[in-house]
Amino acid sequence: MTESICNVIMEVSSVLRTIVLLGCFIVLWNYLIEHEQKMRKIVLFAGITCYLIVLDFIEIPPLIRYIPVFVVCIIYVYYWKLCKWEKPVFLLLFLYNLHTMSFLIANSLYQLLGNGWNAKLDMDAPDVVEQIYFQTALLQIVFMVMYILIFMIVCYAFLRLKLELSDMTAMEFVFLSVHSIAGIILAFMIVRISVVPLEDKVFILYDQASDMLWKIPTIAVLLLIGEYASIFIFTNYKKYLLERESVISRELGLKQLEARFEEAQVLYGNLRSLRHDMKNHMQTIQGLIDLGQVQDSKEYMDRLNKTMEDIDGKFDTGNILCDVVLNDKYRIALKNQIDMSADFTYDGGIADFDMGIILSNLCDNAIEGCMEMKKDRWISISLISSGPCVLLTVRNSYDGKAIRWDNNGLPISTKMDDVGKGEYHGMGLRNVLAIADAYFGKMQITTEKNEFCVTVMLQKR
Repeated sequence: MTESICNVIMEVSSVLRTIVLLGCFIVLWNYLIEHEQKMRKIVLFAGITCYLIVLDFIEIPPLIRYIPVFVVCIIYVYYWKLCKWEKPVFLLLFLYNLHTMSFLIANSLYQLLGNGWNAKLDMDAPDVVEQIYFQTALLQIVFMVMYILIFMIVCYAFLRLKLELSDMTAMEFVFLSVHSIAGIILAFMIVRISVVPLEDKVFILYDQASDMLWKIPTIAVLLLIGEYASIFIFTNYKKYLLERESVISRELGLKQLEARFEEAQVLYGNLRSLRHDMKNHMQTIQGLIDLGQVQDSKEYMDRLNKTMEDIDGKFDTGNILCDVVLNDKYRIALKNQIDMSADFTYDGGIADFDMGIILSNLCDNAIEGCMEMKKDRWISISLISSGPCVLLTVRNSYDGKAIRWDNNGLPISTKMDDVGKGEYHGMGLRNVLAIADAYFGKMQITTEKNEFCVTVMLQKR
């Protein structure tokens, strides 16, 4: 084999490594950052691919080669408001660490095979140069196959961990990225000292310290195990938090409904009292009229009408609990200068407890959205019950600011960014989503200009 063919194989090997790295980058980006197929994402991937392949042929150092990729990805997620900087930087560091650890493991096997084949090489043979080129090319192909296999295995192992990141804090970024950073630094150190030109000779690490042939891949494997252990612990911790939030949310829902039931009891107590006293009220009014005290009778009737309005409330949905929830939220809306309307007739099919939680949480979310507006505050509620389905829609005005979304399609509150604030903020919508799932339905959130809309579809039982 000639030198030129050997060099071509080496260049193809380098490009192939980059292509494999890019393929895994695309898979992980779709998995963690952006799930939907968008033309902007295709442009991003195509640009990064062309950029890295061109730099492969120019032989730019990896540090200079990949820093612009980090910058472009951060700008991309910020511009399209996908997430904060922590998640894409974690992904890129993690992916590059998998690449470097796979490289170190495959390179140790490559050096081990090379030492064995060099021992069998006949240096006195007339075609020894061709044999050296052939051996180098063959070793490079074997190295490439080993690298691809190891890299794809470790990437597949990561996907099996089923890491879910709605968003990532700085501390979570540090916890998940510390092994990646350590692995990348280790790889750069080993590459730097593997071949060192001296004054009268060349220092080759694997020749001078043969024990490094097993120590380096062992360290690489341990770093990968540490990385995956951190991700496993983090994933289970997040699941625990979600379960804990679900329990707390249900408890909060129970407390809310208990308060609503207490209000309902007071309401019906007042109704019974009013019904019991109605005869006395009528006699009093009649007596005032008979005495010619018309003005006093009018004032008495006004007070009685006011009492009736306070008891009856504004909304009559056909369901006691829904009436209590809507009228309670209406009083809050009225106090905060929010125009609240409801086209709402409920004939059952969903447990009162679940419907009460959904309605209460969606109204609270709508009121909170309106509170961000200085004027033009409004809430519109509608319920359509047709056949086996119930469709509840709550619309409200909001300030129109861009919203970050988590993996479940739920908005991430800005209160989450403040340390010590909003620990349970946002659980209301998550609880609504959980109830929708329990009724084989779904929840959809849309925004248009200054309108925020939540639609919940449930199947009757």
